[in-house]
Amino acid sequence: MKFLDHNIGDLVMKELGKACEASVAVAFFNPDDRMMDALAKLPKLKLIVSEEFTVNNPYKLEKLKLDMLRSIAPDDVHGKLHAKILILKRRDGSYWTLIGSANLTHQRMFSNQEACMVLESSNLSDDACALEIRRWFDACSKGLDGPILIRRSRFTTRNLNIVAFQDPQMRPQMRWVIGP
Repeated sequence: MKFLDHNIGDLVMKELGKACEASVAVAFFNPDDRMMDALAKLPKLKLIVSEEFTVNNPYKLEKLKLDMLRSIAPDDVHGKLHAKILILKRRDGSYWTLIGSANLTHQRMFSNQEACMVLESSNLSDDACALEIRRWFDACSKGLDGPILIRRSRFTTRNLNIVAFQDPQMRPQMRWVIGP
């Protein structure tokens, strides 16, 4: 286990270069062009994001070859998505997991003061926790009782609609939703 408080984005870029697959769960997804290019090169990419598209860029989601996209509404019965998890499967079969405060945006990866932990499956003391995080991601990606699961073949920006809703404090807001 390793603690990171600087150069998080640079390390993520380095690890993306070694990866053959990524599973990402973040509230905010709006990576810069360099990170988008690295994500687009992955043969397999799964993504769980918040439907709070005031920060998330739905057009960037459309540019990626997603094997799975799950969106979680701000008013989901299980609460808002606040996770910041990046699970990379390397070409050698090992796993690299980043968990912490950094969302997948340029500001959070390269500029903000963030705090994250890295787990390596090759480190026996990290393996059990890393496996538990992968199981959490798999359970969330199944979309049990709720948020919409969109497969790559169905996802386009034509599936994104702006709808009005009210948050728990009863303030009217607008947000993007994924669906017909």
